[in-house]
Amino acid sequence: MAFWKRGGGRTAARTDRLIEAVRALSVDDGERVTRLEQRRLEITGRTRKSKVLTRLLQAELGKLEKLVDDFLAMSLSRTRCESALRGTPLAELEAELRRCEDGAASALDPERRELARMNRDVLIARRDKLDELRAHVSRLRAQLDLIENTFKLVADEVREMEVTQVMGGGMSAKLEEVLDGVQIVLAIEADKRLMLQ
Repeated sequence: MAFWKRGGGRTAARTDRLIEAVRALSVDDGERVTRLEQRRLEITGRTRKSKVLTRLLQAELGKLEKLVDDFLAMSLSRTRCESALRGTPLAELEAELRRCEDGAASALDPERRELARMNRDVLIARRDKLDELRAHVSRLRAQLDLIENTFKLVADEVREMEVTQVMGGGMSAKLEEVLDGVQIVLAIEADKRLMLQ
């Protein structure tokens, strides 16, 4: 946590919030968030060295801060989802499902057969929810990678702009595209959070 330095006002509150949230992540995920925030500050610092760059990139700098915040929220979500997946051993669920399927097929008593079918249906629903959760974790991972790669692209373009003093093509559009994708993933995340309750 040595990197995180407090500024004043809104920056201090944001930094405190980021530090607290990063503590809830694994060391690797916390380092990813820290690297992203460092890259954001590096980009911001580079653009502030030049009035031309500051004017060209003013709107994009706010988008970068939002992307760091969204990256952190998605990292926390992925951590919660992975914890939920670890808490439900799939092999045990599958074994129980097979027992219920066998019971539904072989029970002589119609009442026991119906109970076995009902149990099987519940277990299938649980397995389907876990499959959805695994797919969601996969989407979160891909979105996190996209945000990191976008930051690298923006940093490269800012370095180029320091030399040329001209805005690279498509930076604003790329940031908007990534932000739109993040909002879609966050909306899906809200649905998944309801599912986990």
